Amino acid sequence: MSDKLSFYFLQLIEEANNGIERFKTINENTFDKLEDYFHILHNEIFYEIIVSKHSDYIWINIDYGNPMPKDENLTNIITGNKLPNKREDDEVELTSQLFILYHYQNNILYVSNIKKMKFINEILSQKLDKKFIVKKQFKGVSHNLCKLKSYSEIF
Repeated sequence: MSDKLSFYFLQLIEEANNGIERFKTINENTFDKLEDYFHILHNEIFYEIIVSKHSDYIWINIDYGNPMPKDENLTNIITGNKLPNKREDDEVELTSQLFILYHYQNNILYVSNIKKMKFINEILSQKLDKKFIVKKQFKGVSHNLCKLKSYSEIF
């Protein structure tokens, strides 16, 4: 098992609803109404969510799992013996994790699983009663030209 944790760089955009501006600046006040702990069942997957708010960033730790499928038996990894699985259908093992960090000054959303972009958007929009857009971070032409120049120096 690797000790490394990788993040994708994304954009988090809050749409303004005042008819004047199109987007709002995201800051720590944006997440005021987000509870420190909550859990939800979303698309048959159970999510346990812990939120840590700080003055310069917000950190969200999510443990999740699917209650189904559930094998009827468990196997002892030492002996190979089969035992009945006593877990109920409404119980779940939280075997997966998702980490989210939003840095206010850099305006960057760091996400450990890019496949959860839609989920993040839906949950933030629902819990905060605001419209968010989560999208991939694209680098500008000048950034890419700088990268190309630095690579050419290596060769």
